[in-house]
Amino acid sequence: MQITRIERQKKNSSRASISLDGVYAFGVSDEVLLRAALHVGKEISPEEVKELQEADAAETAKQRVMRFIGIRPRTAREITTYLLRKGYSEEIAVMIVEKLTTLRLIDDMEFARMFCRDRLKLRPAGTQLLRRQLVQKGVARPLIDLVLQELSPASSETDTAADAAGRYWNRISRSRAATDPLVAKKKLFDHLMRRGFNYETSKAAIAHLLRDRDE
Repeated sequence: MQITRIERQKKNSSRASISLDGVYAFGVSDEVLLRAALHVGKEISPEEVKELQEADAAETAKQRVMRFIGIRPRTAREITTYLLRKGYSEEIAVMIVEKLTTLRLIDDMEFARMFCRDRLKLRPAGTQLLRRQLVQKGVARPLIDLVLQELSPASSETDTAADAAGRYWNRISRSRAATDPLVAKKKLFDHLMRRGFNYETSKAAIAHLLRDRDE
């Protein structure tokens, strides 16, 4: 088969339509077009056409992923799930993830660090909640253990819980619930448990908060 026409696509100027023996055959990105040195008059076999289509699918997938991670960092599993949802094969998804991991554009350890730092800064959370959220995003449990130990050691868990309790108290301090000590304590306790702090930590944080208020 011979390439008889290469035409820029109207809807996407970064892609070209390839005609073989006078009939449209397939489209490719500029990256694949240049890499394969395609030109009018070049003879290509059906096997080469298949390879070009696979290469184009991989290149398109990579470009999609680059836009996807441009919005915010993603884990390897998030990217794999995204590509499969978009109709790409598992083989292409694995290849893209491996390539971007090698380039350090995907780094689950760094993702976990940034995720935890943001949560602890913007909306204090306990290690239990952080662990659940990271597991949901596909971060491996050993990495989660390392990051949580690094960023939220046991010694600082009560301080983080006290911060969360203080912020929540500021929200409810003028409500009727705040006038009843038992109701206020329960609301604070329930809030901290929802934020992923364990029983002992929540209890200590609330005691610390109420002690400071009474002083």
